Amino acid sequence: MQNNQFVWKSLVSKIVTVAAFAAAGIGVATGTASAERGVDDCIAYSYEKGIMHTTVYFHNRCNTTQGVTVYPDENGCGNWTTQLAPDQKSKHEFGRCGVSAVSNVDG
Repeated sequence: MQNNQFVWKSLVSKIVTVAAFAAAGIGVATGTASAERGVDDCIAYSYEKGIMHTTVYFHNRCNTTQGVTVYPDENGCGNWTTQLAPDQKSKHEFGRCGVSAVSNVDG
């Protein structure tokens, strides 16, 4: 009988451990729900503000070259502009300046 209780305790312990790891995984997976997403004319973009840097992802959905500008959070940091070819996807990492907005300059 004592051996049977040991088996049950071991099984319950393993179930609790698996449930804890599953809950932790769910918490990590939902961390990207706060990402900023948008579309400005032909340019689709997304980014999530980080502590040390922010990476912005772009996609030109039009069949013509389009310009995109990223505006920083911080004063003293300049705007960043690039051109995207038709259907081009790209990304750019921004350091301490952060990101406040993204716009299609040709739209």
